[in-house]
Amino acid sequence: MTTLSKIYPSYTVWLKFSAKTLTFLFTFLLASVFVVDLIKGGSLPNAYTVAILVAALLLVTAALALLLYGVFRASAWSMSREGLRGRSFWGRRTEIPWSKVSKVSPFSMHGIPGFVAGSDSKREVYACVLGLDLNEVHSRLILYAGAQHPLTKLFERAA
Repeated sequence: MTTLSKIYPSYTVWLKFSAKTLTFLFTFLLASVFVVDLIKGGSLPNAYTVAILVAALLLVTAALALLLYGVFRASAWSMSREGLRGRSFWGRRTEIPWSKVSKVSPFSMHGIPGFVAGSDSKREVYACVLGLDLNEVHSRLILYAGAQHPLTKLFERAA
């Protein structure tokens, strides 16, 4: 199967995702710890402690973004005139010709949007669409799969 370039979210998308997730988590946890400390008679943290915590948040955010970028780049999906290529739920590479794609459904795993394209032969491709240019993907799908294809129709609603 001849493929186009791989389709995967950029590092900046994962950086934003990680920053939002970890900022919420850090804020909640630190506020809880500080409130409990104040109730026990402790004092507010000094500027040095806050600076260390902010640096830790930034470092962990960058590391998580790099990890997610690497994982999702390794599991990138692609499309060509012949069909769709990507990873199954278990990470195994699989290809589905356009004519064999029988079911398509969107999903979200821990806030990361994607879709599953399956065939009658139990083959499935799981694909992440976080931060992708949905109009560009839709245009490519019209070119390769056709306007009436189930996957094209899924992206038609999103684009």
